[in-house]
Amino acid sequence: MTDKKSGRTSTGIPVAPIASIIVAAGVVAFAAFKNRSEPEPTYSGRKLSSWMNQVTIEEFAEPRPKGSESAMRAIRAIGSKAVLPLAKIAATRQPNAIRLQQLLGNWTGTFLFGERSSDSEYLSHEKAIWCLGELGPIARPALSSVTNSYVWYSKAHIYEAWAKIDPTNALPVQELCTLMKSSKQTDRFFAALALHNFAPDHSGVVEVLIAGLQDTDREVRANCARSLGQIGRAAQSAVPELQREAAASTFGRLRVNAARALWQIDPAQSDFAAKATVQILQSNDPLGALKLLNEMGPAAHAGIPELEAFYPKAPNIKRQRDELLARLRGMTPSNESDPSTGPESAEH
Repeated sequence: MTDKKSGRTSTGIPVAPIASIIVAAGVVAFAAFKNRSEPEPTYSGRKLSSWMNQVTIEEFAEPRPKGSESAMRAIRAIGSKAVLPLAKIAATRQPNAIRLQQLLGNWTGTFLFGERSSDSEYLSHEKAIWCLGELGPIARPALSSVTNSYVWYSKAHIYEAWAKIDPTNALPVQELCTLMKSSKQTDRFFAALALHNFAPDHSGVVEVLIAGLQDTDREVRANCARSLGQIGRAAQSAVPELQREAAASTFGRLRVNAARALWQIDPAQSDFAAKATVQILQSNDPLGALKLLNEMGPAAHAGIPELEAFYPKAPNIKRQRDELLARLRGMTPSNESDPSTGPESAEH
């Protein structure tokens, strides 16, 4: 019963709020039904979730598989229709179960939660976050799903995606810079990889990465060198520190990344980078050094004498060295090679 004068039911509850609740419930129910009834978007006959599972997050692969690039192109082709399904994946994980499964170990975890997920399923929420970030501003409707999501490795993935989706907001980039001071190695590791995306538009990023070259963890230092190289000429102030790492580091990947960064930042550093890279051939990353020299092309000409004096024992290294020498001898010396025109410029 409703009192016409008071506008209340016999229980004393106003009629208007009840009507609002009913309408809101109807809208939610309709949205849920519509979402369930709508087919998953596809591209070239494959569902979005299938493409997403093929994606390898950039930081998790060395180098990134070509199949991952084609998968991300497919997701970009799906466009705005991919946003809400990806947001749902990012927001519907069960982090407590995942955490307990890892803490309890395989035997107990399998007993309680079943077989451990495959890598693609296990990381699907982070893949969804990463894909949303790669979609950029068109993923803005999913921003709350990204910022409130859970990630296993580091919040750097959230901040990176957030900054790509909302490029006018300086806060996520500031948070990435703050993570470079975190006590967690994984935070610093992934923040160092992400920061190159946001320089020089955001002041202070180059300085944070240069400071990261002093990190206690060599993997973090290697990632800082990589990001500085990807920033390019705007990271000119990093040259002295990168020269030191390229010439003296005992960690092969760090030396290669530092030498590559010198070449990417300043073509005038090509001779130094080439000679330092040839010296890396005798360290624990000869394949990385050979890859960089091939990328440098004519800019690596200064390294020919040291390369000729290098006699590797491993047949595959010797073969690659011989092929590289033949290629360099047929090139005109130059320090003006454009790093962006060669193979993928940064190795993780």
